[in-house]
Amino acid sequence: MKQYQHKENQLSQNDIDHIKAHGLTKAAVLHQIRIFEKGIKYVQLARPCLIDDGIVPLADDDLLPLAEAFQPAIDEGRVMKFVPASGAATRMFQLLQSLNNVYNNIDRRMLNSEDPQIDQNLKWFRDFIYEIHDFAFFEELQEALKQKEIDIQDLLDKGQYKEILRTILDPDGLNYPSIPKALIKFHSYGREFRTAFEEHLVESIEYTKDTSGICRLHFTVNQKYLKAFEAVTQKLIRNYEASGITFDIGLSIQKTSTDTILFELDNTVFHNEKGDLVFNPGGHGSLLENLNNLNGDIIFLKNIDNIAHGRLQSRITLYYKALGGMLIKLQQQCFTFLEILVPFIEGEGNPNGIQAAKISEIEQFCRTKLGIILPEVSDIKEKITLLWNMLNRPIRVCGMIKNEGHPGGFPFWVKNKDNTISGQIVETNQVNPYMPDQHDIFNASTHFNPVNIVCGVRDFRGKKFDLKKFVDPDTCFISVKTKHGKPIQILEHPGLWNGSMADWITVFAEVPSETFSPVKQVMDLRKPNHQ
Repeated sequence: MKQYQHKENQLSQNDIDHIKAHGLTKAAVLHQIRIFEKGIKYVQLARPCLIDDGIVPLADDDLLPLAEAFQPAIDEGRVMKFVPASGAATRMFQLLQSLNNVYNNIDRRMLNSEDPQIDQNLKWFRDFIYEIHDFAFFEELQEALKQKEIDIQDLLDKGQYKEILRTILDPDGLNYPSIPKALIKFHSYGREFRTAFEEHLVESIEYTKDTSGICRLHFTVNQKYLKAFEAVTQKLIRNYEASGITFDIGLSIQKTSTDTILFELDNTVFHNEKGDLVFNPGGHGSLLENLNNLNGDIIFLKNIDNIAHGRLQSRITLYYKALGGMLIKLQQQCFTFLEILVPFIEGEGNPNGIQAAKISEIEQFCRTKLGIILPEVSDIKEKITLLWNMLNRPIRVCGMIKNEGHPGGFPFWVKNKDNTISGQIVETNQVNPYMPDQHDIFNASTHFNPVNIVCGVRDFRGKKFDLKKFVDPDTCFISVKTKHGKPIQILEHPGLWNGSMADWITVFAEVPSETFSPVKQVMDLRKPNHQ
């Protein structure tokens, strides 16, 4: 790939003014330019994390004791939930949009055709339309058609489906592909219906409600829909007050200061037809800023579309509480060891005063419980410093399910720059495409990251970690997309659960696939976990 040297004077005064107006700094943009100069650095996979080699199996007998160990943290109000919820439902309705764009008319005859050359998407749409009464958003669709003086049942009886499709998709209808997925009605409860947003509130009751009845949650949302989320939030808070539950809900938007500029395919800075820089959201890794700004202690991290029907939530949340129990136990042991080491780190003790057996115990804990493989160090002072640095970090326990072909991240042992080996969540584009051995390791992965993560973000003295200090800045993503009518390169910050947490203490635990209920396309709502 051709490389270019981008010196500081490549940015014009107009560029610099535009950067400042957007909320970025000149230094941040120059850093983005240097990434394209040097190229992306790929991770070095050592081997996949497997059961009993990086992934802890959670047996049924473990669940209740671990959940009980976590309960005091819940009762004390230490626990909250963080949900990225800014994404639109575009992908969820992508197949419907494709059909709407291709066909001027869709009727029963087309769907029932025996022609072997029939568009496979029409067969998929047949299932959708024949089950349309069973979607939680059916009544909303029915009302939207009624506003047009159209009876949905009449359309269904006549086998005329185009108007139904248009009403779901178009701006003068429900406009579902453009609104946040969080505000789509996911589940039915008789005559009541819950959006994904509400389901996350209800689920959080099981593992965040303290002794005062307070449940703490935080959602990142799209600036355009902030007022809609605020209105929904206030309504839901009122609805649940009668049951003695108080929802403490925070909303924030992805900061424009985390945006990135676009690049041409030759790695030069992209300018639009007006000669201006073009900015783009920096991916979900940008949300580390939002996470870092929370006054949190123990934080559950979940995706907005990974939420099961309420009838399954008690079983699922038992696993979440077990993950929380694992975190508490590991965190307590880390804190105990840090208390032992701190006098020597602060210069108040003689490093030789620590018994060799205690150092060996701490090393064994790092190796067997935290999956940290330390380099060989003979000097006792250097070893104490190394152990301190390994233990005095944010910690996360990540639920992993068996890999069943889902796209996303996977758990691996990764070789780090400091010669340590640690557990990391790695995605395809982090692996060098020109090294077959690395792809062989990647393809040998047995488990998948469904983003059921519990995080401990305070140190042994109760002080918040600055999470930005634990990012591997080299783990950025570059993708090629079409914007402004031409292919361009988009830079994304290290992923929230990838490079943004690369220097955290990371522990993987196996959880069953029933804990993962994603809604990537609309027919996923007809799967058992959503009924």
